[in-house]
Amino acid sequence: MEITTIRRNSLLIAFVQEKEIVIKDIQSALDLLATVWYETGSNYLIITKESITEDFFVLSTRLAGEILQKFINYNIKVAITGDYSGYTSKPLKDFIYECNNGKDIFFLSTIEEAIDKFTQAFNPVRLNAGKFHGLGDDTIGFKALNTADAAAIHEYASDPEVSRYIGWRLMKSQDETYQHVETMIKRETELIQLYASVYLRETGEIIGTVMLFHMELEAANAEIGYVFRKDAWGKGYGSRSIALISDFVFNTLKFHRLYANVAAENVGSGKILLKNGFLLEGRLKDHYLVEERYCDRLIYGKLATI
Repeated sequence: MEITTIRRNSLLIAFVQEKEIVIKDIQSALDLLATVWYETGSNYLIITKESITEDFFVLSTRLAGEILQKFINYNIKVAITGDYSGYTSKPLKDFIYECNNGKDIFFLSTIEEAIDKFTQAFNPVRLNAGKFHGLGDDTIGFKALNTADAAAIHEYASDPEVSRYIGWRLMKSQDETYQHVETMIKRETELIQLYASVYLRETGEIIGTVMLFHMELEAANAEIGYVFRKDAWGKGYGSRSIALISDFVFNTLKFHRLYANVAAENVGSGKILLKNGFLLEGRLKDHYLVEERYCDRLIYGKLATI
């Protein structure tokens, strides 16, 4: 039996390449699990349907249910690839449909589909989005963006002084801010990005927005962004937020590098990055055009501690 590994983004996937039947019964399935784990250490397995006895696909034998329960018990995600068009059994078709809408077992046509399914469904960023939205300390907390908070966000999104050095355009109306919040929520759902509103624990009021974007799973790096209401400046909220995000990026996502792009004139932003262990890595001359004036782009970075 030949077992190869496929690394896609941050996932290590085991692929069983075997023309002969590998899974004949429950014991052979357990033997396969043990071999895959010993040789690869992966919790993600792709196997072709030709490597599984046909009795598996006759649900009345109960073989499929018993074997797949073993996979679930041992926390192994499995994709079985092949052509299922020849099966006419409605119970089997319903079973495949239910599995494909679950989170542990998938019946797919090709190996590439299986790889895509694993990388999308078990993307570490998406899996830990809830944790990101729940970050906090004794002073501030994060929560998921919500259009119900658009009015509070509009307070700083419509402030020219606040928006001067960030990537957002100046919001001229609450409707515009509402649409912008909708866009960020959509980006978080569709892309590899994370956003959160920052609120004060004492009062519950929203004072800013933080984000992780330009995430590269293969290289394990991400860009951090943040914006705060003007009356929240200079009170340590930005520094606290960066500390929380840094811990999340390095200890939960297990990323290698976190970085920020800052306009040189945005001195306060640079200071709180340095305070949180970021280093000034470089400068791009006249990179930004701010209020009809060019300013330099400063690149700050921080690496995971080995």
